[in-house]
This record gives sequence, structure tokens and C-alpha cells, in this order.
Amino acid sequence: MSDAADEDILRVLSDESFLASSMPFTVGLSGGRLRIMFKRLLFRFTDDYELRVSREQDGVRVELAGRRSRITITYRAGGSSVEYTIEYRGPRGWIARRGAERLARELLAAAKREASRRAASRERRAGGGADYSEALSSISWTTRLIMKSILVKSDVVNLAPGGLHHYLEGLLSSGEVSRYRVVYVSGTGESGSFKALFIDGELRGVYVNASGEEASGDEKALSRLQGFFNVRVYGSMLSPEEVARL
Repeated sequence: MSDAADEDILRVLSDESFLASSMPFTVGLSGGRLRIMFKRLLFRFTDDYELRVSREQDGVRVELAGRRSRITITYRAGGSSVEYTIEYRGPRGWIARRGAERLARELLAAAKREASRRAASRERRAGGGADYSEALSSISWTTRLIMKSILVKSDVVNLAPGGLHHYLEGLLSSGEVSRYRVVYVSGTGESGSFKALFIDGELRGVYVNASGEEASGDEKALSRLQGFFNVRVYGSMLSPEEVARL
């Protein structure tokens, strides 16, 4: 599962619906308020709280405004993780303060899991479904990609009609190329030019200019190219999510 950044965690903690559905010690609802019960030994303290969430410049403020008590939790990005402080006002503090501490800790743990899940989902979408064919037609986009990559191979090949597919398959399976997550291949030759992008071994974009006719996103257009081509192969270890942000 992908690691979640502090900002992703704080974004989840500012989601009121997430907090309401994840709130520990909730035993019911009363007039739209969360009924929360804290226990310590044989003693209990219950109050009905209105949930209030506000995003601050460097963190998130979560307030539980009860009928008899108030809990304020402030989450902020620390040096290496999200940290929190707690303020409790009300009766039975010897029961509720310890419960509020655990509540804040468990909410943070739940937010970390949710932020990681969302990050993983974004990465799957970026890597699994994105089509970069239009991006390949942009010189500025391919330049940014090249700046994040290294030149793995430079070659001159003689392509038979329909032979480019076979060449690309062999290229991807070679040891010098297969170890890269992202592979960008560009070629210029007698019958035109092409650009192809592979992420985790799968074709995620193709752009072809054959005899002056452009084709974007059409894998079959690769078969229209033949003759001698100067081919350059770039590789990088960018994640699919990082490619999506280029």
C-alpha cells in the first residue's frame, strides 16, 4: 500500500463525514449529535456531541461540542508525522481525558489508513487506465519526461512493414530496459516518426506521424512505419502517479 503524506492525512481529517463515521466510542445519535461514551474501570461518562471541523493554516481543528463537555483536538504536520494536542473541558475529567486521548489517537490511525487507501487508488488509476497518447504529441510534456529519465539505448534499426511491434516487444524484454518502470521510446526515420510510452510493461500511449499523417492513441498506426529509424530509449523509476503529475 502506498505511503500517505502528511497533507493527505490532514485532508482526510478535515473530512467531516469521514470523522463522523470513524468516531470511536460512539454508541448512538441524539438529535443529530454523536453520543459518545467513555469508560474507565466500572465508571462511565456519556455526552452528546456536535462535531465541528475547521481547516487551519498548518493543521486541522476537530471540536466535539457536548451538552456538558467539550473536546478540542488539533492535528498538525510534525517533523516526520502528524501530531496532535487535546483539550478537555467538563466533568469527570479523570474518565473523559483518557478517553479523549485514545479517541484522537484512533482517529489519526484511521485517517492514515484512509489516506493510504486513497493514494493507492490514485496510483492504480494513473497506472492502470491513463492514456498518455495526447501528452506524447506535446514537446513540452515529453521534454519533462526525458528530464526525469536517463538515456538507456540509442540504436539504428531497419524495420520491415509491421515490424515495429516486434521490435518494441523485444526491446521491453531486454535486461537493460525491463528493469525500468517507465520506458519512453522515440524514433525518426524515412517514413515518419513515432513515440511510445510504457508503464510497468504495458503500452500507455502512442503517437505516430506517418508520411505527414498524425495518429494519436492508435496502436495499429505503428505498423505503417518501415525502413531505417534512429531510435532512442529512455527509462525511469517514476511511479505511475508521478508520471500523471508531469
